[in-house]
Amino acid sequence: MTGLRRSLSLLDATLVNVGVMIGSAVFLTASDVARALPQPLLQLAVWAVAALLSLPLSPRAADLVAIAAIAALTGINVLGVREGVWTQNVVTGAKVLVVGGLIAAAFLGSAGSPSHFAPSSHPWTFAAFGAAAIGPLFAFDGWITTSYIGGEIKSPGRNLPLAALLSIAVVTLLYLGLNAGYLYVLGSDRVAASPLVAADTARALLGPRGADLAAGMVVLATVGGLNGNILGGARVLYAMAEAGLFWRAAGRVHPRFGTPAAALLAQGVVSIGFVFTGRFDQLLTSCLFASWLFYGLGGVAVFVLRRRTDLDRPYRVWGYPVVPAAFVASAALLLVSTVAADPRDSVLGAALLLTGVPAYVFLNRRAHQLMLRPTSEHASAPSTGGEK
Repeated sequence: MTGLRRSLSLLDATLVNVGVMIGSAVFLTASDVARALPQPLLQLAVWAVAALLSLPLSPRAADLVAIAAIAALTGINVLGVREGVWTQNVVTGAKVLVVGGLIAAAFLGSAGSPSHFAPSSHPWTFAAFGAAAIGPLFAFDGWITTSYIGGEIKSPGRNLPLAALLSIAVVTLLYLGLNAGYLYVLGSDRVAASPLVAADTARALLGPRGADLAAGMVVLATVGGLNGNILGGARVLYAMAEAGLFWRAAGRVHPRFGTPAAALLAQGVVSIGFVFTGRFDQLLTSCLFASWLFYGLGGVAVFVLRRRTDLDRPYRVWGYPVVPAAFVASAALLLVSTVAADPRDSVLGAALLLTGVPAYVFLNRRAHQLMLRPTSEHASAPSTGGEK
């Protein structure tokens, strides 16, 4: 029996698809999009998202989705701080509801067992505890973000520390509840063996549809975390540029939107570059090493600043010097544990930091020269005293 002949070229196959896709819909649905979204740029964004969702799921499809998410959320934050914060509030509210629902389902359903909390006979060490803390510390990383947007927060002396304490309290309750739910439903051994713990827990509770719920929860969590980092991270570049420690353009505020647009765009470009650099666990270790190195240095700065009696002190560290010393020691132990558990990716994180040293030296020297220039020019200027 003769089969069908392979006579169609790449051009033929491409034009068949193009011809089928360009039907009546594109001429009839634009009004539906405009009624749902009056903003012109968001209307175009809907079509771009539809294109991304229509792409074949190749190995690079996840990268394309990540790039689209970074670009879209960067664009929202360029449009205004209220737009960025509104997006964050909506996503965070949905995230808390979904996580709370999963916790309730875990303990109110019949799939779990209290016996899963029985003590294990496996031995443990402090080194293992430190290695295990890498993931949770990354999950809590973000507690510092409100300080990045401190210049836009009302009554920062009161609201900054309160926001940090309240946010950590809420997240702690959710994280402990969620992980207790994992253990209650799956048990420690199944949690350790599962590549997707949330999906397996939801599947055990809700059947096949549980995996879809878990996937949606991960998407919400990712979008919320990404948007918050875009919102806060660009303010760091903006502040550095204002201090002369980054390119001056990043310190400009958009005249219409009132946002650090150049800093947001620069951050977006770098973030998209990181999409192609490695696996999630590799980026996790590298970024965690870099973050906690600076957190530890921030703790050391408390001791340095305490010696400067001329500074305004709207807030004093509680329990000084024990609390900052304990924080610095904990950061040091975490860094040592991270290097011991994953030396390769820790070195990658350190190397990533070192790439910024030449730029820092150059920009710091230029900022110092700019500070000195008015003084030297004034000293060399001829005296005009007595002239009318």
